[in-house]
Amino acid sequence: ALHSLPRETIGPSTRRHGIVISEVMYHPTNRTDGRNLEYIELYNSQPWFQELGGWRISGAIDYTFPSNVVLQARSYFVVAANTVDFRSVYSFTNVHGPFLNTNGLQNSSGTLRIRNKADAVMFEMTYTGDPPYPAAADGGGHSLVLGRPSYGERDPRAWVASDLAGGNPGGPDTPITHVYRSLLINEVMAHTDPPQFDYIELHNRGTQAVNIGLCFLTDDPSTNKFQIASNTLINPGQFLSFSEQQLGFALSAAGETVFLKSPQNNRVIDAVRFPPQENGVPWGRSPDGATEFHRLNSPTPGTPNATRRPNQIVINEILFDPLNSESDMEFVELHNTTGMDISLAGWRLREGIIYTFPSNAVLRAGNYLTVARDPVVLRTHYPQLNTSNCWGGYNGSLANGGERIVLTMPDEVASTNTLGNWITNRIHIPVDEVAYGAGGRWSRWAAGGGSSLELRDARADNRLAPNWAASNESNRSGWVVVEATGVMDNGWAEATQLHVTLMGAGEAIVDDVEVIPSGGANLVANGNFNSGTSGWTFQGNHNQSQWTSSGGFGGSGGLHIVTQGKGDSGANRIRVQLSSVPAAGTTVTLRCRARWVKGNPNLLLRLRGNWHEAPGVLPTTYAFGTPAAANTRATVNAGPAITDVRHEPALPAGAQPVLVLARVHDPDGLAYLALHYRIDPQSTYRSVAMTNHGSGLFSTRIPAQAAGTTAAFFIQAIDNHPTSAQSSFPDDAPTREAVIRWGDPANPGTLPTYRMWITQTNVTRWSLEEKMSNRPKDVTFIYGNSRVIYNAGAWFHGSPYHSPSYNSPVGNSCDYDLGFPPDDALLGETDINLFRPGNGGGDGTAQAEIHGYWFGEQFGIPYLYHRPVFVLVNGQQRDNVFHDAQQPNGDFIDQWHPDDADGDLHKIMLGFEFGDMATGANEAGYSVIGSSFSRVTTTGGAWKQAWYRSVLPLRSASPSQQNNYTN
Repeated sequence: ALHSLPRETIGPSTRRHGIVISEVMYHPTNRTDGRNLEYIELYNSQPWFQELGGWRISGAIDYTFPSNVVLQARSYFVVAANTVDFRSVYSFTNVHGPFLNTNGLQNSSGTLRIRNKADAVMFEMTYTGDPPYPAAADGGGHSLVLGRPSYGERDPRAWVASDLAGGNPGGPDTPITHVYRSLLINEVMAHTDPPQFDYIELHNRGTQAVNIGLCFLTDDPSTNKFQIASNTLINPGQFLSFSEQQLGFALSAAGETVFLKSPQNNRVIDAVRFPPQENGVPWGRSPDGATEFHRLNSPTPGTPNATRRPNQIVINEILFDPLNSESDMEFVELHNTTGMDISLAGWRLREGIIYTFPSNAVLRAGNYLTVARDPVVLRTHYPQLNTSNCWGGYNGSLANGGERIVLTMPDEVASTNTLGNWITNRIHIPVDEVAYGAGGRWSRWAAGGGSSLELRDARADNRLAPNWAASNESNRSGWVVVEATGVMDNGWAEATQLHVTLMGAGEAIVDDVEVIPSGGANLVANGNFNSGTSGWTFQGNHNQSQWTSSGGFGGSGGLHIVTQGKGDSGANRIRVQLSSVPAAGTTVTLRCRARWVKGNPNLLLRLRGNWHEAPGVLPTTYAFGTPAAANTRATVNAGPAITDVRHEPALPAGAQPVLVLARVHDPDGLAYLALHYRIDPQSTYRSVAMTNHGSGLFSTRIPAQAAGTTAAFFIQAIDNHPTSAQSSFPDDAPTREAVIRWGDPANPGTLPTYRMWITQTNVTRWSLEEKMSNRPKDVTFIYGNSRVIYNAGAWFHGSPYHSPSYNSPVGNSCDYDLGFPPDDALLGETDINLFRPGNGGGDGTAQAEIHGYWFGEQFGIPYLYHRPVFVLVNGQQRDNVFHDAQQPNGDFIDQWHPDDADGDLHKIMLGFEFGDMATGANEAGYSVIGSSFSRVTTTGGAWKQAWYRSVLPLRSASPSQQNNYTN
């Protein structure tokens, strides 16, 4: 259990609804009786029944539920390809079918969607037997089970192979402890010429000897080709190899799947799908017992694996989400790490994109080569690019949310066909692969924030997020003038202030700020920042902004804006008092100089009361990254990569020690690895060394603490390079930490339970900031009893009519917003809000709004899904029940308009202006105006964009569309 993520109790996997596909038997083993046992299992995670009449399953199969079908609360339902065959094998009786398409579920891969009566997509998953999905479910006899639903059904980590062959339709798939749990297929050699031979190596990564006698090894799940001799033992930490002569079969150099099966043939102990192999180069876990397979330096049958084979060509840089949203600016850069030229003729990029290199492609020694989606476009933007170092264009587009890119090289394999004749086949051998992410432990600034992803150390494992960083673009863009002149009209609160904000997370430099009424002088007293920021106030998510003494225009002083999210008219802004109030009806000019640094490109100057605004797009170039050149973040030696950090148990009882685990990797090995923890609110850290468990896994224990105690920790590592490098988890520790709390109360009931653990420093900060501040506070979030998410962000949620009573996350009753790392999302989402049912908690039943949306469901119109949950903060149950409420955002549009998701989404809202502290409706200076679909115009009949931005703001708009109110 130490080596894998913990299994979870079955539950919801999406915020769209509570109905999930909990199990799929898409490729059962061929049976001698010919019965078709394909099935799809559904589960209702809700505490109430669900009418499914008129709902359907689409994608790989088609099935429409009869009008009378009702799925009871927390119950299962099976749709079978052949109900007669299913009932002859399984005892579960709540089964319907058959599939409408006669071909059934595709064996290799497919997509399944649950659609409601209005054809909205309530659930969507992909299944496959390719890594990282379990190969045992693709013909090995096992089903695919939603074993970790909290990750969301689109995350491969959510899916596991059923514990036993045949699956468990109609009930929870509960893992059973067995003696083979510690056994792995550790190394495979499949492409050899004499005197070398094919082999399969097994490894026992456990602490007890295992008798593998009578287990089977095979590359055909329907035939048990080789049975291991009885009473064969593998001692703890040891290896056992079987050659092709012993096995009685050779392995395919073109790649295939090998299975280790139990003697009873009721369980695939391990299954490994390996790709085409290079002659004489084995494919194995590195280090032994680890999750990931790599090409190895040399064959080591029966002994510890050799080190990872260095890649001569590496994927070195990826620009996947350009700042201007133009996919033709995408590229992938390759780097030749050797001292010799390498022909790329016939090499390929596959998975996320498709490209084959032409016969004359060569990557020179030590050089870089860019593969562009549109090489002509890229060459016009980057002067260093030409026809020799910029190739393309590839088919497809790099996914903004992350995906897998594989670089393969060609090889020829000679074999005999069924007639005994020699034939030659071309195979494509993976030599490098990256499954990049967008945000979280991957850089947020490469996810549409202007940067590319750059590999820091070409020797490091580029599959690991810490070995990548956002390119440094801080000096790439020049200065622009943001300016707008217009009439003071359609406002509603006195224009006593100028507000300066960015429209999303990012940084910019601002200088020479002016508010000039027609014929008058500048009303901003300190607009040039030459002597500091006197008169300016930084609030909410903009409160880390600061003065720069020489970063302003011409090397003078300037205002360095730093924000974690979009600004607004409330607490999330930079404000300055005007020396006088410009009169309504007069013409006024708003102007400043600004320079983009990172993140969101849109700056907004606005007068309080929304009388006038000046939006500006800041970047003077979109040629970001360093295609065909050395990376800005390149270093001779990067520090160790620390990943997969977790603690066990997730909810420790009082007086129980806590085990902290992490995977740590560095090509130079480790000189130092320690966990530093402190007992909150103390500031002194205690250090404990971490022990190597093998498989790249390290651990240590934090001593038992009394119930109610909170500890904060981080991990620090130093490598063995002559010029050593250090790294930490979290990467900015101790600014952010991971938090553990002992003795939290048990779950209050059967509803999902959400917990937040917050250090005293962050509780205090939260309590002192503006009540409507959207600046995230660092929290550890726990879902249920097992899922832990470190470094989530949290802040108050609610309107200005609710916020005045807020005083602390553990004080007066309040609502919460939470943001999760994109690579560690909750139910597939990165942003959720938790609010007390009703208007400020006025619904004691916690059901009125849910019932209202139920009416929307009956009418077949779009509605938002609400899930009742329990919320505990630092061990304190907050109110009775909260709602985890689906938001009207881009995912909502994809759900309800899956075939026509283009267009604008606006929120109908009140227009707010606030007092200086943005406390809420009870503060002096608060003012509000209602929304309207009326045509509101300014001079010349033009629409008043400032007015619409306040009362009909765009939701889920990309940075390139945030100022587009033409519709």
